[in-house]
Amino acid sequence: MDKPLTHTTKLQYLMAIGLLAALAVAQAWILSGQRKTNQLLAAVYVSGRQGVLLHRTALLAQRLVTTPAQDERADVRKELLDTMSLLEHSHTGLVNGDRGMNLPSRPSSTVRALFFDTPTLLDAQLRNYAAEVNELARMTDVELTLDNPRLSSILAAASGKELPAALDVVMKHYQVEHDAAVARLQRLEGWLFGMIVCLLLLMVGIRLGPFVRRMLQRETATLKSLNEILVQRAQELARSNTDLEQFAYVASHDLQEPLRMVASYTQLLAKRYQGKLDADADEFITYAVEGVNRMQTLINDLLAYSRVGTRGKEFAPTNCEALVDRVLTNLKATIEERGVVVTCDALPTVMADDGQLAQVFQNLIGNAVKFNNGTPPRVHISAERNQHEWTFSVLDNGIGIAPEHTERIFGLFQRLHTSSEYSGTGIGLAICKKIVERHGGRIWVRSAPGKGSTFYFTLPLREQA
Repeated sequence: MDKPLTHTTKLQYLMAIGLLAALAVAQAWILSGQRKTNQLLAAVYVSGRQGVLLHRTALLAQRLVTTPAQDERADVRKELLDTMSLLEHSHTGLVNGDRGMNLPSRPSSTVRALFFDTPTLLDAQLRNYAAEVNELARMTDVELTLDNPRLSSILAAASGKELPAALDVVMKHYQVEHDAAVARLQRLEGWLFGMIVCLLLLMVGIRLGPFVRRMLQRETATLKSLNEILVQRAQELARSNTDLEQFAYVASHDLQEPLRMVASYTQLLAKRYQGKLDADADEFITYAVEGVNRMQTLINDLLAYSRVGTRGKEFAPTNCEALVDRVLTNLKATIEERGVVVTCDALPTVMADDGQLAQVFQNLIGNAVKFNNGTPPRVHISAERNQHEWTFSVLDNGIGIAPEHTERIFGLFQRLHTSSEYSGTGIGLAICKKIVERHGGRIWVRSAPGKGSTFYFTLPLREQA
């Protein structure tokens, strides 16, 4: 059993019927326009031929008078009458219409004014000219002389300005009307083409509408299912990250107490028995103390890393110049000891967690001082604003970084040097990356070995509360 038509399908059918009716009307207009265009083209041809016939009758009239042979004069007389008949017939067809010549049934008001109204009175001029030519053609051989007044009148009319100019104006008017009719026909054909395209699209929609709707419904259901899966995965990932951060915090916090006990007893052993046992025992105690100290440093750094996401403060307006001054105060002893020169451009006020942002600057400046080849360290801090964010840069003259390591150094516990060469746990840049990402920015470095490094990080523009 066929399913009933939906409201949309009924509306589509009604629109298709309306378009078919409009197509029929437009086709009728186009056919009418084509007939009109053809008639105007014929009128252009006929009106243009009138000027030729006018000059032809004048030449034949002159030959009729100057031809001496009677037989030849009879032929010229017949040709003159035939040519004049064509001129009269053309004029009558333009005035009253002529299906045989495919001329319009009525000329336009402008052309009729040229025929009958002042200043040209073309109809009267042509009729007078035809009468003169016909009278001349009927004269006897004796009357046909060069000083014949009718011949003079015919030649004056054909070579004058009024009658040829009037015929030329009529032809130009018909040309203008023809061009306008062609333009209208082209517009109609354009509308017809547009309606045909609309009808085809509508029919395709009627035929393919249910299929397309089913496809859209299936795609919508698939997208909805995928979106639910993505939301679920995002929630699971968020829970997993929270659990990992909590685990790192708890693990590092809970490890502190037993590690403190190990450190205390190891240091006590070193204090009481250093130099009282053999050399191997002294070396073993030293290794134990150093290992415990490194373990405490690692745990403290891991605890700091885990607190970036869990112990951060709400963002507030932060004056970066004052923040950098505070960081330099914290590093004052190291700066004076190493002869560090730190310069700073004007820095903006941004929405940030001031404690965490200070940690970023302190890590980057501290690394610039630490990873140095012996020359007095130089650090320059600047910031540049673009459309959506601030871009900060920290430039140094340190040992530089090989291009293949510029991504790796931001990983957790990633070190490019041994602890005997440079101290540290390899977690500082990982903390910087996590802090910058918490603020909605990104961090990267441009460097080359022996040519220093420039660390960049961005902070989005936010409205200050």
